Amino acid sequence: MCAFAGVSRSGYYAYVSKLGRIDQREINDALDFALILAAYKYRNRVKGAKQIKMHLRRCFNTNFNLKKIRILMKKFGLVCSIGNANP
Repeated sequence: MCAFAGVSRSGYYAYVSKLGRIDQREINDALDFALILAAYKYRNRVKGAKQIKMHLRRCFNTNFNLKKIRILMKKFGLVCSIGNANP
């Protein structure tokens, strides 16, 4: 069956073993993004990744890596208009 699909046997079993972890990672990302979105919408002001990081540490008492905040913002389509060119 693996030969028919054009996938190596080890690649198939590696994918099957990672399925549970991939689903758990998606759930964790969604929960973390809910916190990021709450910090983003605080007082209806536009915030970038650095301001979100500071707000999460101050108000929610959680510490996120700045890279993780930027990755999740890109993944879920959250865009900050600060620092963008004015058309």
